[in-house]
Amino acid sequence: MTDIRFKPYKDIYFYYSLLFVLFLFTNVSIFSIYAFLIIVLLNHNRFLPYGGIFVFTTITFYILRFSASISDKFNGLWKSLSLSNYASDERFWDLQLNLISMKCIVGNVENYYLKFSTTSYKSCPYSAKYGPLSTKIPYIGDIWVGTIIFSFLGIASLIFIYFLLIKREADNKLYCSILLLISPINFVVERMNIDLFIFLFLLLAIINYSKYPRISILLVLFLSLYKIHPLGVMIGLLFYSYFIDNKKNIDYIINSLVSFFTIYFLDAIFFTSTLIDTEWRPAGLDITFGILSDAIILSKFIENNAIVNYLFILLTIFIFVIFFDFSSILNFSKFTPLERLYYLSFVFLFFVNTLYANYDYRIPLFFPCLFLIIKYGSRQSYFLVFFAFVMPVDLKISLLNLEMNLIQNIVSLIGRLSIYSFLIINLQLVKKIIFQFLNFEDLKTKFTSKIKSINK
Repeated sequence: MTDIRFKPYKDIYFYYSLLFVLFLFTNVSIFSIYAFLIIVLLNHNRFLPYGGIFVFTTITFYILRFSASISDKFNGLWKSLSLSNYASDERFWDLQLNLISMKCIVGNVENYYLKFSTTSYKSCPYSAKYGPLSTKIPYIGDIWVGTIIFSFLGIASLIFIYFLLIKREADNKLYCSILLLISPINFVVERMNIDLFIFLFLLLAIINYSKYPRISILLVLFLSLYKIHPLGVMIGLLFYSYFIDNKKNIDYIINSLVSFFTIYFLDAIFFTSTLIDTEWRPAGLDITFGILSDAIILSKFIENNAIVNYLFILLTIFIFVIFFDFSSILNFSKFTPLERLYYLSFVFLFFVNTLYANYDYRIPLFFPCLFLIIKYGSRQSYFLVFFAFVMPVDLKISLLNLEMNLIQNIVSLIGRLSIYSFLIINLQLVKKIIFQFLNFEDLKTKFTSKIKSINK
């Protein structure tokens, strides 16, 4: 170890660490695949002397990201930090749109050009229509100033969590850095989508759930009413409470679920006049996920009805969940009680999101699950997290004028296999927890014995 510290140039892992930096600033997708190979193939303990490289690289990347957002003089730098399938001149695109939507509630916006685009603009009336509260909470400040302030707070919060995590997981600086740099987190930060802030508040709620359960549940309810999919965390808390936590806080969770559906339906009846506001769902092999998204993609290739494809995918998942069980590779039994709370809360969030179509910037919402799989899982389980390293994917290298479309499509398909494996095995885990709670195996044994006694 002493030789490695003072003579790193003699250690191959020092050069692996330098490649970490090189690939990150060359192409985020190639970096993400390289990072996955590091996790699967290499001994992470050999990277411990170079933890400073990973921390410095991570902080530098985010400083450059924020600095490039301030002026159109940095358009080249801004786009070079993103993948070409979502890169644009617009800075924190989704956050600007969200603030326009909020400002239209109480004021007026006319021909606002998103910074720093010469073609993208919005005017009132405009509404994001994420959920009941998204059409009720106004914003009265300057759109661009608000975008910069909220973006800074979002990035600063990510870095703060990163430092807390590497302080607690000192031997896992490599893994923590990887999760903060791979393509889906890059995507959500580039867009500064509201999902980033939802993720931060969900983390706050789950971290404090044991100490302040009612406040945490109220926070999850609020987030669900703003943008519907955090309801998955509420369902996860219900599952955790009933099957693992001796039904603690279950009444409060149920009351919150009832409140959600009551408010949602009342809002649909008296304000929006529709249950589902989003008419268009994204579907792209290299940039989206979800059963609905894949059903739409399949319908384009085989020219049939997307609903038929959706039902076929659901049936296939059902068969694998009911008749097989590979959930032991998750090593869920090794999780601490708090880690089980984290895992189940966010895995149910994943279940809810998988039912429809999403851009890949929503994948970071499930990073607590991925981190625990990497931490406790065997190497066989690493394939379950592969999707987070290749969704979205773009293997174009602008500096070399090189495109790898065939390889990119193959990688995207393997990513699809990974995410469905993750879905199926976690549903099998849920099935196992339910069966263990109900003593299903004991009931099965008693039933079998009863049948044998009758036959005699």
